[in-house]
Amino acid sequence: MKKDQKKSEGEFNFLEYLSMTILKPLENFKKEEKNLRDQKNTLILGLIVVAILTVLKLISTILNTIRVTSLFGGTKWVFENIKNINFIKTIGGSFITYAIIIVAMAGIYYLASLVIKKETNFFKLIGASITAFIPVAISSTILSTVLSIISINLGVAMVIIGFIYSLLILLELINDSIPIENQNTKIYFHLTCLSILFLIGAFVGYKIIVGSVTSGIGSL
Repeated sequence: MKKDQKKSEGEFNFLEYLSMTILKPLENFKKEEKNLRDQKNTLILGLIVVAILTVLKLISTILNTIRVTSLFGGTKWVFENIKNINFIKTIGGSFITYAIIIVAMAGIYYLASLVIKKETNFFKLIGASITAFIPVAISSTILSTVLSIISINLGVAMVIIGFIYSLLILLELINDSIPIENQNTKIYFHLTCLSILFLIGAFVGYKIIVGSVTSGIGSL
């Protein structure tokens, strides 16, 4: 009986963790820190999160496709536009993109920790990246899409709020995972890592936009 009880206490409840992440991300992370150090638990959590976010992105894409707004402010729902969606590309692209973002955040901070000779657990950093990424991913997909039906400004505001919330969570979790005593070093550490992340993201986004424009011109 005691063995079964200890086993159940040590199990990682993935859905409970996700449900508590939005409201109490730091407390939730500290509570499950031991489980998040485990490779299996972290990979399963990552797959669940990426799968959920991919579904939300698909729903968001469908809503944005069937909702047509005219120049005069009128909005109508054209369900026939669903046939214009490339579901395989949307689902596959979203899944890969979310996975790469999570791994990239953890990877850059892990490499940076090696440079300053601070020991940390890579899978704990993956868990931190997953936890921090959830708010901005949700706010930039389904929440912003729904709110933009009421007002475009509300949709944009939701994305900004989600981004700031995720950034604050990431900084706190990284500070917990990679303790740095010197405050100036900590600032430069985050400055370097975040700059690399944003520059890579901006470069990839620029390449995607340029590629889309070039391909559009070529088709003309």
